[in-house]
Amino acid sequence: MGDSFSDNLKEARLAANLTQREVAEKIGVAKSTYSQYESGNREPMIATIKKLAKLLNVSADELLGLPVNADEMELRRPAIKTLVRSAKGNDDIDIEMAAQQLRRLKLYHDMIVEAQNVHPDAEKR
Repeated sequence: MGDSFSDNLKEARLAANLTQREVAEKIGVAKSTYSQYESGNREPMIATIKKLAKLLNVSADELLGLPVNADEMELRRPAIKTLVRSAKGNDDIDIEMAAQQLRRLKLYHDMIVEAQNVHPDAEKR
């Protein structure tokens, strides 16, 4: 994720495989309002940012483009936990869910790499 809230929001929404309308409904705003968040024409209130972060399974810091500590990312994300459980022998894997989880995992990986580039003294894993 980058420095732009609107770009980060769209990236997180796409990774969650949700439409603008679905996100708007789930956070209780009009679709047009949500669309303005993604276009950068409107900024949400803090309470709305919290709802978005929870819904999209990212931190508010990630949405806001703030540096993310790589240690905070480690295995606390449900996407990563789901993949770990699947790898341990759960054969009942929903392919669509697995694809969504892999997209999220790639986003988290990219954020960790970016955080390490922002903080070059951070311990490499």
